[in-house]
Order: sequence, then C-alpha cells, then structure tokens
Amino acid sequence: MYSDSSDSETELDSWKTASACRWPHLRLHDKDESHEKCEEWKRMDEMKRNGAGTDQIQQREKKGDYRIYRVQRFFDSLKGFYTGSLDLTGRHLHRFEALLSRWNAFLPDFDELSSTIDSCEVKESLSCTGQTLTCAEYKVNDAAKWEQFKKKWRVPKVVTYDKLVTYVKTLQEELQKLPSIPKIQQLCLVDLPAELLDSIFASVSGTKEAKSFSSTCKLLREIGIPFIFSIQTITLDMPNWPISKWMAENKTMEEIRELALAELDLRKHRLLTNVEFLLSKPVICGSLRCLSINNSLTSYLRELELNNSLPGDFYRQIGKAFADIIRHSKILTRLSFSNVDVTEDILQSVVSLPHLVELSMTLCSVPEQVLEKVFSGEITPSPTILNLELQNRQDASEGSVWDFIAFCSNLRTLSIFRDSHDFNDLPAPSDMLIQHHKLFSTLRRMYIGPQLNPMDIIDLTQWIHLSAMQAPLQITHLKLTTSICIEDRLLFPLLDALRSTPLQVLVLDGVSNGSFDLFDRIAVNCPRLLGLTVNRREISQRHHYRLVIGPMPPGNMHPTSPGSNVWNTSPGTSGLTHRRCHRPHYDILKKSLCQRLNTPRDVSMTGEYRPMKISWTIHIILLIRSLCIALL
Repeated sequence: MYSDSSDSETELDSWKTASACRWPHLRLHDKDESHEKCEEWKRMDEMKRNGAGTDQIQQREKKGDYRIYRVQRFFDSLKGFYTGSLDLTGRHLHRFEALLSRWNAFLPDFDELSSTIDSCEVKESLSCTGQTLTCAEYKVNDAAKWEQFKKKWRVPKVVTYDKLVTYVKTLQEELQKLPSIPKIQQLCLVDLPAELLDSIFASVSGTKEAKSFSSTCKLLREIGIPFIFSIQTITLDMPNWPISKWMAENKTMEEIRELALAELDLRKHRLLTNVEFLLSKPVICGSLRCLSINNSLTSYLRELELNNSLPGDFYRQIGKAFADIIRHSKILTRLSFSNVDVTEDILQSVVSLPHLVELSMTLCSVPEQVLEKVFSGEITPSPTILNLELQNRQDASEGSVWDFIAFCSNLRTLSIFRDSHDFNDLPAPSDMLIQHHKLFSTLRRMYIGPQLNPMDIIDLTQWIHLSAMQAPLQITHLKLTTSICIEDRLLFPLLDALRSTPLQVLVLDGVSNGSFDLFDRIAVNCPRLLGLTVNRREISQRHHYRLVIGPMPPGNMHPTSPGSNVWNTSPGTSGLTHRRCHRPHYDILKKSLCQRLNTPRDVSMTGEYRPMKISWTIHIILLIRSLCIALL
C-alpha cells in the first residue's frame, strides 16, 4: 500500500544501514522511515552477534515496523494535493492521477472487507495530558479474507485493521472539508531554463549538496554532474605503520624498513589505480575545476630514513600520474600542491592549462634543471595564472620559495605564507629570476607573513628598486606581517622604492617604533594612499593605528584578514565610522599626514588603541612633538 510505484518492496528491503541514511529525503515520512530502517538493521545485527537463529532474524525482518510510514505516505500524499502542501517531489498531475486511481480501486475492496466486521468495541483511555482518548477495536471474522486483502494491497504486519480504519476515516473527513479540486503545481523547477539551473547548482555550497540536488531527476543529474565532480583531491597518504608493534616484536631496524617499503609500494599502487580510474572517466576529468595533489609521506620517510631506500621509479611513476591527471583536466581553474617535487612533466602540464587562474604551492620544491629550462625559454610560463600562493620549506637547501614565480608570466596577486615559528631568512630571489622575470610590472597585490625577517625586507627592497629601473611598477596593495619587531629605519628604503608605484593600501604589521618619521616617509612616497594600517609591537606591547582617507575602493585589503583571506574582494564601503582614539597626539597625526598628502577629499579616520603601560611624561613629550610638527 504505497504512495506511488517507486516504492518497491525488494529495493527498499535491500538497503543497508549506511545507504538507507544517505539518500535525500524527498517524499513525506522519508526521513522517519530511513531512521527507523537504520535502527532496524542495527537491531538485526545485534541479534546476529548474540547468536540468534535464522528464523528469528527472518521473523524480525518480515515485521518491519518502518513500513508503517509507507501506509501513512499514501494517505497523506493524497491529502496534500487538496491542501496544497506536499513534499519535494511536487504536486504533479500524473502523480495525482496515479494516487487517485489507486484510492478509487482501494475503497471498494475496503468496503467489502468492512462487511465482514461483526462488532466494534470502543474503549476510552486518558492521555499523559489528561485528555480522554477513544479507541475502536474491530473483530475480523473472516481471517482468510483479511489476509487476502493485506496481500493484494501489501499492508504491512505492523498495520492492524483498527489503524487502517482510522487512516481511511480521517482522510475521508479531511477531503469533505477541503475543496474538491486538487491544487496541481503549475511551474516546476525543471521548467526553468538550463542556464538558470546551472546558476542554481553554482550557488550550492558544496559537493554533498550538489549530489543531493542532482539525485532528484535525470535532468538535474545531467546538469549537476560537472558540479559533483568539480572538486577532487588526490593524496599519497601516509600509512598507518605499526612501528611500536614491530619494535615490540624485537624486529631489527632493517626488518622494519623492509616492512615499511612494502607498505609504501601498496600505497603507491592504490594511488596509481585511483588516477587510472579518473583518467578512464572523461566525464570526471572534463568536470574538474579544483584539484588538490598532496604527498603526506615526507615526514615519515625522514623518520625511518627511507628516502635513499626507495626504488628509483617510485616518485617517477607518481609524478607521471600527477601530470596525466592535470593534463586531462582542461577546465581547471584552481590547482594546489602540497609536499610535491615539481618535475618537468608536471610543470609542462600545469602551464598548458588554458583556464588555470589560481596556483597554490605548499612546501614544494622544483629542480634547478627545470628552472633553467623556464629561464631559457624551453618551457613557456603560464599567462593565465593570476593568483599564486606559496609556503616555503624551512630547509633552504630545498630551493627558494621565489622560484615558483617563474611559472607565471602575468601574475596579479602573490601571497607568501611563512611558519610563525620559522625565524630563518627567506632565501633571496636568484639573479636569474630577477633578470628574466618582470614580477612587479604586472603584480597588483602582495602579502608576506606572518613571519617576516629584516633580511627579507632588504631583499624585497632591492628587488623592487631594480624592477623600478626596468619597467613601471603596478603594485597597489602591500601587506607585510611579522611577529618580531621591525625597526622603522629598515622600512625607509622600502618606502623610497615604492615611490613610483600607484600604492593605494599599505599594511605594516609589526613595526617596533611607529615614529613620525615613518609616517612622513609614507606621506611623501605614497601620495595616492587610500588606506593605511600600522601595527606597532614593542616586546609584548602593541598599538594599532588605522588611517582611511576617502571611501575604500573595491578589492581593498583588509588589515586583519588571516591566512588565505589576505585580500578582501568584497565591495568597498562608502564610508567608515569615526571612533576617536584617546591618545593625545592621534588627531594631530591625522591632520599632519593629511596635509602632506595634500588632498581635498573628505577624510575619515578609524583607530583602535590597545592600552599599554606608559607614563604621563611620555604622553606630554609626544604631545609637544606633535604640536611642533603641526605648527611647521
């Protein structure tokens, strides 16, 4: 006794616990039925573990308490067409006609069965709320006819004749109160144009939701396939090596290495099999937009000193598999690597992608011979990559993090993330890179942090200065962050080098002094500045200043954005509220800096002052100095 022909007894009974819980709930009572079925399978598994016989398990399976929801779905679905409130499958005419035909065939059989009922006993009981409940108990004289009725209409054992009478009478009473004309749905989701359905899929938050959405019908499945397979992650995962168990068995280090190598070979074979499967499915490769390739073995290989014990073709085969999957993903827009050695084959695949916009390299390295081929012109850099994210390795022998810039000839945004516990200097950019790559002639936004060392600033200053002599600089947003104190005098040459840039937003997070000389340099060298943030650190003490002149433009840099959200691409604000800072010289600093910028535009200023222990003598000295500068 089901709401439509899709309720197949065999199909539903074949569900397992996990699969019964993962299907999207589209019809009435689907969620309750799925939950009850999961619980039923758990109870049956527990009976098997307790040694229950086959007959007991089969009897329990035939009972199927969850099947009561199918009977309720039949009556409630028919009622929903008249109330105008149904489920996610919609109030379609063909579905209503199927339900009405089944209802019209059911009623005569039910009335014929009712003629065999001789007596009806009504019992009253009190509910937990104190209400009086009436319950009718019917006596069926013709048991054979009742069994025949249940078999024809597939009435589950959990539904008694008393419950069936209640469902029928309730529906008949409701239909008498409701309008006689059903409310058929006039517009369906699939009636929308394909481009709108494509936009709906694009607005879905994740792959899981896209899978649920595409499970509703064949049309949405066809449209949703590119979104379902748009994100993929390929990982050479770390094995769960039972090293402690091997050592407890008194195995030698050589034996442990042999066992580990066998496990590594198994992991490699599994990864190659997965890549081969993806390559055999053009639909998947043709839908990939975001691809992540990770190698999680590095630390474990170093721990067991297995780097020199691996076969020569171990990483060669893996690198070839990575290159193949990249080469066949023609519409990739974002690609990320983690702990991967970028071979020539991989690089050729990356630069050949016609739609790649974002590239992320985390703890990766590139051989020198590959870089030489890039600089010599044998490998052409990608003109489509606009955003590059880098994270350097602490071991400088692995190469410089700047080397990956050579892969991109038209870079717009560069973000270099450093470990906050890494106090080593960044390896300086090579002379070949500075000579052959005009980074700052195309770069608009740049971020280095959260650990920037003084030597890094010197190298960056020299590079910007040399680039300014070769071509006009285009950088408009610059953010430098460090957890140590950077003296103002180290920033003066950098600000001088930025004189010829159209800089609009500047963030200096971690200066030690924050002197007026620093602000004077900023005012002189950055006349087009629209946003300025200076975070001052003095051991554990910190000040935070922020100056905003005029409305912030679209694509502004948010000074406190963490991690990957360094650049704020949301529309700019039309104005910022004024929160007055209680430092005596703050407003005078604002006036002095704005006068040096020589701008007639409206000036708004926001500031946050984080209190520190400071004597009033220092306050008075700062106030006198500010007044002198203002009078000049």
